[in-house]
Amino acid sequence: FADSYNADKGYSVYLNSGYSGNSTLDITTGLDVGENTNVDVVNYSKTTEAKDITIRTNGGTLNIDADTDSVDHYGANDLVNIKAIDTASYHENGVVAYVRIEAGHFVAENTSKVINLNVATSNVTVTEESSATVIAYSKGADDVVVTVNGEAKEVTEVKSEEEIKTGANDSALVTDGGVVEVNGLMFKSLQSAINMAQDGDTLKLVDDEKVTAAISIGKNITIDFNGYVVENIVDIWNEPTVNSLLSVKGGNVVLKDSTGNNGGLRAKQDDCYGIDIKNGASLTIESGKYIGNVSAVQVTEGKLIVTGGSFDLLQLWNQVGNGYDYTLNCIDSYYKDGTAKVFVQGGTFSGFDPSNNYAEGKGTSFLAEGYKVESVPHSSNPNINIYTIVKA
Repeated sequence: FADSYNADKGYSVYLNSGYSGNSTLDITTGLDVGENTNVDVVNYSKTTEAKDITIRTNGGTLNIDADTDSVDHYGANDLVNIKAIDTASYHENGVVAYVRIEAGHFVAENTSKVINLNVATSNVTVTEESSATVIAYSKGADDVVVTVNGEAKEVTEVKSEEEIKTGANDSALVTDGGVVEVNGLMFKSLQSAINMAQDGDTLKLVDDEKVTAAISIGKNITIDFNGYVVENIVDIWNEPTVNSLLSVKGGNVVLKDSTGNNGGLRAKQDDCYGIDIKNGASLTIESGKYIGNVSAVQVTEGKLIVTGGSFDLLQLWNQVGNGYDYTLNCIDSYYKDGTAKVFVQGGTFSGFDPSNNYAEGKGTSFLAEGYKVESVPHSSNPNINIYTIVKA
């Protein structure tokens, strides 16, 4: 299945850049997938001769069934599923979302990062080096004894093999070709990074992303667009379930662009809103550029706080005002009963005056106390102004 072989790197098989062969590889030797991201599954099994081998992956699943062999792993995996490994060990040197091990010895080396290490049976021992990062442990059953660095470790979370596999399906960890970085881990997509993020994490984009489905958040996290843009390239509008590129469905979410105001969200022309807020979620927008259709941000149930950023529309709603009046908008009934709230303390808006618009009827003001609006003519559209929010 390989185009070339390179033993000098310490691997038995090396995949050339641009590899387009099978996405599932069955191997009995070492392997380096290189920068390729299209190898989804690697299955390593033993032969009659015991071996010490090295495997480097770039995402996907690594399955190991080799009770006579020792394995050094580098790179990234969503799941490492070890049925058996020699007591001389499986050595993790890379980053893995989920590890599940049934028998043998597991070593988390100093360079390793593991989100969840699942000890499936008591026939497993673990060594965790001093600089290794194992965020959480779980076990395969209530009666499993988890032994780490020679001592029993208290672990209460129980996860079955199916639960581990389901969690790994949400991951999409990679070494090369990632879009989002979280705590030193690289993910193929913003949604996969959100799925694996913990409350309090900051997700930092490292590349643009073109998506084909809406993105959903329900955690207390910060997204730093870092100068990059997330946009949908196909229509995703599917009322009543999907109406925006980014749906904030819970938690306290912060959006920003640490490089300025060019990174952010861009909805496909004539398709969906930019962002919606539901289920009592809170969204704070500090900076970045947010472009939607009809609405850049719509609040159903929850709170929107704008302290910065720029907002614009591709598709206007010309039946109301100048077409920009729903740039920030609430569902009317929820606005009236106080469950949908908007507080504008900063930002720049094309054609939309946060202090005087038709979003919830003539004269609607979302302006927070202590702030005022300054306006200048739009540089390329003489029919509208640019409105900037400053302290009064």
